[in-house]
Amino acid sequence: MSLIGTVASEGHLVGAIRYNENEYRDGFADGKREGQASISKFGIQNEVKGTNLVTCDYVNENEHNVEVKLSSDTVTDFSGIEVVVCGKNIFDTAEITPSMPYKIYTELLITKDITISAKHSNDLTITQPVWRVRATYKNGQILYVYDVGLGYEAEQFPRTFQATESNPIIELTFRGDLITQGKYYDVQCEFGFATDFQPHIEKTYIANADGTVEGVTSISPIMNIICDGVDISAKYYCMQDVEWHRFWDVYQRARTDNSYDYAFGSCGWNSEVFKPKHDIIPSSANSMFRNFQGNIDLTELLEELGIVFDTSKTSNFTYMFANSKIKRIPLLDMSKATFEWQTNYMFTTSLVETIDGLRTNGTFPKLDSFTGCSYLKNIIFDGVIAYSINFQWSSVLTVESAKNIIQCLANHIDTNPFVYSISFHADVWEKLEAEGETSPNGNTWEDYLFDIGWTKL
Repeated sequence: MSLIGTVASEGHLVGAIRYNENEYRDGFADGKREGQASISKFGIQNEVKGTNLVTCDYVNENEHNVEVKLSSDTVTDFSGIEVVVCGKNIFDTAEITPSMPYKIYTELLITKDITISAKHSNDLTITQPVWRVRATYKNGQILYVYDVGLGYEAEQFPRTFQATESNPIIELTFRGDLITQGKYYDVQCEFGFATDFQPHIEKTYIANADGTVEGVTSISPIMNIICDGVDISAKYYCMQDVEWHRFWDVYQRARTDNSYDYAFGSCGWNSEVFKPKHDIIPSSANSMFRNFQGNIDLTELLEELGIVFDTSKTSNFTYMFANSKIKRIPLLDMSKATFEWQTNYMFTTSLVETIDGLRTNGTFPKLDSFTGCSYLKNIIFDGVIAYSINFQWSSVLTVESAKNIIQCLANHIDTNPFVYSISFHADVWEKLEAEGETSPNGNTWEDYLFDIGWTKL
């Protein structure tokens, strides 16, 4: 039995309980939910109820039996009634044909947000909008999302359609031809915000006369149970540390356009609560770790958690680590920061000791980016430094770091000679010259600065 078209137009979707940041940090979220039964080797047992469809979220990864019971004010004998159980991805690619358009959910009333996600193949021949999803609402409104191939393999979605009980989505339309051709793949349609891809999983069970459904086994991490026209209750076991899962899914997945502005930028964030679940790939990082109180090695922590920290798509770094206690920072790719102001006071008065790398495009850094960085020892630049830069507070900066900085300075001798300056603490200048090593052109380091049109301060 296919999921598509099996849910009646009066379908009611039950959403997951959500906790906000303050509740998480204050210890409010203690794992208890309505209907909670017991704790076993599988974790906490939870019960969900709804009409036509229920969603079991954060299902324990260890397969276990799920207690499913149907009820109704009008049905007395449930014999032979089919119950469909599927995973989080309710998009069945087996149903797709090359026809265009391809419609699904023509009978399903979608009363909560639904997210479409997909990856596109490396296809330079695609020049027209080729991936298109259309949502038709009860009030007649029609919304589209579409995309073109970009010539490289990448994730191009997610895209979310918002829906409410007063104005539900009554139809979703896909272009199926390019899915069958492999232009788009890993297609996922799910309720709520986007999660990692999971192939469509679907099982069909037959109810007993009394409404019990035997043999239902769990699907992790999200399971949808569907039966037309009846009430459904389901008891299942949640993941261990379910509140950690809930919090970080909401806090990271639901960020608008992947903006991490002020995400961890308050005194409430420290090493005890900063344990992200998902990769961090910000579009903007304004004040992201500002005032962060944990004196942590951020590089090591993210590696231990298996979290990718990628700023190659980040355009705004203002105050990103200002006044934070983080002692080591991983590589930061600044190539999208095209204006000086986008790096204002980036590390000012922080306790950072080591910055693993700063990949620049010539715009970064701003003169005030390192104001008050008196603990900074190690830093590696990758790229060109085109504007004035000031390390006068960093008395413990290593000679290796100072050399790296100077070697990355743009040559202004023929364009803007002596307009820009570089400042090191007096102790650093002394250590640099005491090394006795010559600069790239064979002169002293001070003479080298003069030769490329920079002023020493």
